[in-house]
Amino acid sequence: DSFLSHYEAIRNVCSIMQGVQRLNDGKDCDKAAIILYPRVAKCVRPWNDISIITADQFDCTLTLLEAVRNGTNLACKEIMSVRVAPFPNSKKIGCCLISMDVDDDHIACCFETGKQGELLDNIWLVAITRNDFLCHVSGVNQESLDGLQKYDLQECYVTHLRENWSENENIPLDLNDYITLGGELASIYLSLFGNMKACGNGLFMLIGEVLICHENHPGDLETVGTVLVL
Repeated sequence: DSFLSHYEAIRNVCSIMQGVQRLNDGKDCDKAAIILYPRVAKCVRPWNDISIITADQFDCTLTLLEAVRNGTNLACKEIMSVRVAPFPNSKKIGCCLISMDVDDDHIACCFETGKQGELLDNIWLVAITRNDFLCHVSGVNQESLDGLQKYDLQECYVTHLRENWSENENIPLDLNDYITLGGELASIYLSLFGNMKACGNGLFMLIGEVLICHENHPGDLETVGTVLVL
């Protein structure tokens, strides 16, 4: 608990230290533009009494680490590492892990995806059971990962609206008015923020904003409500 509560501060300090070191080692640091992607996990969660699971933002990997005794000191030993992005590693499609959580039986990760070099604006949820994760062999191709479930949250939310709009009393008022007046469901977008939270029994909760794109101003998105996604 103490490690997890101080994790963000440790991550930030490590990033600053690495950045300063790179500047000191550079010959033309006053002219160089340095983009730093520290290899520090985006999320860390307890796995059991002696292990933690970490999620890497850019590699899109889950790594299981175990505390082991090294003389009088404790060290972290990597047990396994698995890439769990919704798409295979590619030069065409980019994936960025933004959140991860675990419950007693499942692991879930939230990703931003999109074309390489462009804004990653599509949201995917990936889930796998703990057992399927543990049965995977580190280093084996991701396509062999059994039990990996993938959900396009944008598509899922729009499908939910299409099937339940007339009976759903929890739709944001502005969004309800937009649909009532004949607005296109294809112009509705979901933007998630904050950390995903495990609710138990394989359910995970996220908070997001609902946005609509107007036909006359395709580049402008209007926020029409906030929703819980379960």
